[in-house]
Amino acid sequence: MRGFGSSLLAAALIAASGLPFAAELARAQDTPAAAAHDAPQAAANPAPTSTPACPGNPNALGTSRVVQVPFEQYPRVGRMQYPQSLPLADKEVVLTFDDGPLPPYSNQILDILKAECVKVTYFMVGTMARAYPAVVRRAYEEGHTIGTHSDNHPTHIGALPSDRMQHEIDGGIADVSAALGDAKYLAPFFRIPGLDRSAVLESELADRDLVVFSSDTVADDWHHAITPNQIISLAVSRLKARGKGILLLHDIHPKTVAALPGLLRALKDNGFHIVQAVPSAAYLTAMAAKPKARMLASAAAQQLAVGEPTGAVEPAWPQAPAESTADLTLGDVVLPAPDASDFEPESGVADSGSDVRWPDQPAKIAVETEREEQGKVGETREASARHESARMAHSRRHAHQRAQAQSTDVVSRIKAFATLFSPTEAAH
Repeated sequence: MRGFGSSLLAAALIAASGLPFAAELARAQDTPAAAAHDAPQAAANPAPTSTPACPGNPNALGTSRVVQVPFEQYPRVGRMQYPQSLPLADKEVVLTFDDGPLPPYSNQILDILKAECVKVTYFMVGTMARAYPAVVRRAYEEGHTIGTHSDNHPTHIGALPSDRMQHEIDGGIADVSAALGDAKYLAPFFRIPGLDRSAVLESELADRDLVVFSSDTVADDWHHAITPNQIISLAVSRLKARGKGILLLHDIHPKTVAALPGLLRALKDNGFHIVQAVPSAAYLTAMAAKPKARMLASAAAQQLAVGEPTGAVEPAWPQAPAESTADLTLGDVVLPAPDASDFEPESGVADSGSDVRWPDQPAKIAVETEREEQGKVGETREASARHESARMAHSRRHAHQRAQAQSTDVVSRIKAFATLFSPTEAAH
C-alpha cells in the first residue's frame, strides 16, 4: 500500500512544474516509521550522489530530497533544545527562515533560492503575513514549506497567560492560512519566538499536533554588528562541526540577503546537500495540486482571491478573537533576543556553537526603554518633590497654627491678668 501511495505521489509531483526535486520524492516517502531518532533514520535515507538539474543554472546547489516530519514521530526537533533532531544523513542541511515576510528582503531571498533551486522552510509571523500576503503566496507557489511563528512574535511567549498564548498560536495559524487561501497548504510546523520554550507552551502546541522546530545551529544573522562574511563563516563552521542539521536564519535582514548567495556556494563547496522538511505525503500532494493564483493576495486578508471565484476556502484552523492583541504594547511585540541559558540540550550533547553571539536589545526598543526608565526616574523625582513641598507646606501651616494658638493663649493670659487690676462694675 505504501509503495502504491509513493508511486502515485511521485507521479503527481513530477507533473507539477514548481518542484524540481520531484524525482526524489518516491524514495523519500519510504522513510522507515520505526526510527525514533535522527541517526537510525539517516542511515535509511542516504544523501543522493547527484542533485536534480536546476533550469538555467547547471552549477546550482539544488534540493537533494525531502524528508517527512510527522508529529507522531517528531513532536519536537532541534538539538539546541531537544534530544531529537530531523532524520538527516551526514552533510545534509535543512534551511529555515524566521520572522517574515518583510519586503524587499523576503522577496530578494526568494529570488536567490529560486536561482539555486533550493527549497526551505519558512516560519512566518501572522501579522507579517496579514500585511504582505502576496509574499506568503509566492513562497508557497515556488515550492517552499510554510510553517508559523506566532501572530505577533511576543517576548517571553512561554510565560504568557494561557489565553494570550493560545491567541498567539491560533492567530498566527489563521493569518498565514488566510494569506495562502486554504489551511491545507500550511504545514503544521511551529517555531517558538525567541525559542522561549515552556512546558505550558509545548503542551498547547502538542494539543494542536504542531511539530516544534527548534534548531541545531544558528548563524547569528540578527546581530546588529555582524557582517555577511561572518554569517557565512559561522553557519558553515558550525554545520561542519555538527556534520549536519537545521540552520536557523531570518528573511527580514539585509545582511542575511547579502550573505545568502555566498552561503549557498560555501555549502556546495563543502559537500553539503539541501533537504526540504515536509509534514506528510498529503501535504506534498497539496503542493503538487496547488491552485494557480487568479489574483495575488492584496494587503487586506479579506480581499484574498485564489483560483476560481468560487474556489476560495476559509481557513479550517482556529481563528484568533478580534481582541487578542488589544492589550499588547510596543514592548510585547518586538523580536526578542534569545537567552543563551535557554539553549541547554536535554540529551547532554554539547553545542559546538558555544561562541554564539546573542543579539542586543533592538536599538529602537532600547532607546524607548531608556526613555521610559528616564521618564520613570523623572516621575519619581517629581513625586518626591511634590511630597516634600506638601510636607513643608503642612509644616508651615502647622507652625503658623501653633504660633497663632500660642499667641491667642498669651493674649488670653494677658487679658486675664489685666482684669486683676481693673475696677469692678460695683466700684462705679
